[in-house]
Amino acid sequence: MQPQPVRFVFNELSARVVARTAHEGRVRMDRMIDAIAAVMNGRPADLLYVGRPRWETKLGAEYNVAQWYASADPDQRRLFLYITTKTELEEYLDESLRDRFFLSEFVVSGDHDSEHGMPARGLGLAYLLLGAAVSLPSEERWRMPRIRLHYAWIDEKGADQAKQVQVPNLSERGHAEAAADQLLQINRAHLTREPSNLAAMLGEVFPHLRFGRDVNRHVAKLPQSLLPVLISKLITLDDASRAWRRNADLLGPTLPKCHPESKPTMQKYGAHRVFRDPEGKKATYELHAMAGASHRIHMRVVHDPRGVEIGYIGNHLPTIKHN
Repeated sequence: MQPQPVRFVFNELSARVVARTAHEGRVRMDRMIDAIAAVMNGRPADLLYVGRPRWETKLGAEYNVAQWYASADPDQRRLFLYITTKTELEEYLDESLRDRFFLSEFVVSGDHDSEHGMPARGLGLAYLLLGAAVSLPSEERWRMPRIRLHYAWIDEKGADQAKQVQVPNLSERGHAEAAADQLLQINRAHLTREPSNLAAMLGEVFPHLRFGRDVNRHVAKLPQSLLPVLISKLITLDDASRAWRRNADLLGPTLPKCHPESKPTMQKYGAHRVFRDPEGKKATYELHAMAGASHRIHMRVVHDPRGVEIGYIGNHLPTIKHN
């Protein structure tokens, strides 16, 4: 199951103050690309640009992205080409999102001597995409892990609406963990509001879990009424897997209300707990957790790399007591 890409949008305002030298401009770009790589952590990603063509973006007075690319580290060049979207912005966005973007206004606080804010289209698009802004570390404001925006739009009834929002911002590797956590919370909140998107968002909302190849099909068959309960349970499992990964002293994950099957059940019905793993190989998923009264999540603990792997989500499988 291919995870959805992490969406990054370049903050064009961070290119207003260019570096004094080509070397300084290169360092800024290097740091931004390294930060993106840290957040991706092996996942696919898209890097979007609003306005000026990406290759012409100025990093220094006589130094732009095209010149940086010509002399960049080979790994950074490959990553930049891999994540930079090949389609125009209007084609990349679906019709609904495209309309929302072009009919919205995003403003960030201006300079200290200005009473008015600055239009912030890149930051705004990152907010609408549930993604993160990426900024060159050219000013203190663009080195912050979060940027506050004023968001104004016209609702479906034609009424003016406005609110203050925040968008995760990434300009150096030190922001990576905080940005990844912010993106996770944003996507979880979105999924909680729109649980019908669960099958499409498994990889985004539960990045510390692995899912077998049959799980997407299982989830698509579940009743809509079950999804909120299932999402809550998967969040608990994802948090447990993350805690285990981040703490080398833990021997295994703490999985609340998860239990192995009894020996008699495995002897008689063990074959019912065999499903395809993420690589397509058959594996036994004996551990289970309740998802409502009549459904179960079956999983296993994997030690290399550390994590919890989900193999089945569906109706209660047969046991000695339940057949």
